[in-house]
Amino acid sequence: MRFKNWFLIASALVFLSGCAATTNFSLGKGALTKGNYKEAIKSFELALKKNPSDADTLTYLGISYYKTGEYNKAIDKLSKAEELKPKEKRVKLYLGLAYLRIGDDTKAEEELRSYTGIDSGSKVSTQVRRALVLLENEEVSPKVRDLIVANIEASLESEDEIERLKEEREKAYEYYSLGFPFPYYGYYGPPLFGFWHW
Repeated sequence: MRFKNWFLIASALVFLSGCAATTNFSLGKGALTKGNYKEAIKSFELALKKNPSDADTLTYLGISYYKTGEYNKAIDKLSKAEELKPKEKRVKLYLGLAYLRIGDDTKAEEELRSYTGIDSGSKVSTQVRRALVLLENEEVSPKVRDLIVANIEASLESEDEIERLKEEREKAYEYYSLGFPFPYYGYYGPPLFGFWHW
């Protein structure tokens, strides 16, 4: 009986510690999405303490550091994430951008080239290929480097916004496919006379 109680307590602690890491990760991701990068860093650091080898947490922590302008810390975290997930396109892209920001064009080219090998059809990939042409053919001034990074970041932000809107559309579809009709004549609540589909 005593062993059973200890086992249940130990199991509950393991479960709750996993939930805490997941909660911190979710909080960090929400803060990152809202542009609250310092809060995101705090949440991802807490999640990383619970699970130091989680590639997703390392990736988002690196992106958060990148967004705050701490490029060396971003490179450190993203490099660790790259070791765990070598084919992760966001890791490659943000590593390339961070290397560009600190002026290491050789490493930036290497990471951005590997990114285009993973993601070859997106608008971001098109911007990255254009940047690679510039980086290969001439010495790039800091102003041109900033312009390259700004163009890639703008493409990435628009692509992220499209993905977010697609997710919202899917959630709306799930909601309305449960039997709730689409808004009709100004009425946005559940159906008044039972369930039906439009």
